Amino acid sequence: MKRITFFVISLCQLCLVFAQWGPQSKVVHSSMHSKVLNAEREYSIYLPKSYDAEPDRKYPVLYLLHGMTDTDKAWFWRGHAHEVIDPLIASGEAVEMIIVSPNAGGSFDEGHWNGYFDMPGWKYETFFFTEFLPYIESTYRAIGNKANRAVAGLSMGGGGATGC
Repeated sequence: MKRITFFVISLCQLCLVFAQWGPQSKVVHSSMHSKVLNAEREYSIYLPKSYDAEPDRKYPVLYLLHGMTDTDKAWFWRGHAHEVIDPLIASGEAVEMIIVSPNAGGSFDEGHWNGYFDMPGWKYETFFFTEFLPYIESTYRAIGNKANRAVAGLSMGGGGATGC
């Protein structure tokens, strides 16, 4: 009986391992240099399960803006955006998409926190529209038109989204 029980448990564990071998969504953390801001700007990007498996396919994009004191990683580390969207896509409630969270923060250590708007010494809106969107939409397989692009955010990011 012990051998049968051990065999059944082992078989179940093996099935779980094989079930995870298929395509998986992923979150990538990266950066780009901005000439407008004269700074390296980090971003996090969610790529859906089919992204690697279908190299000719393009996807709509959601730009997800973080709140004050957060960074590009917040939507994925604390907000679990990828864990929310995966089941919605699987159920058909959402389409496969790319989700991008740019880092608009500054440095509290230096006495300032920047944001999503143009202000003296910080031309973030200019950067977002003239450098960041074109960079994302040429680096990743994004559908680069208004009908397939959305911007949303939380707190400071909500303010940034209303400016778009």
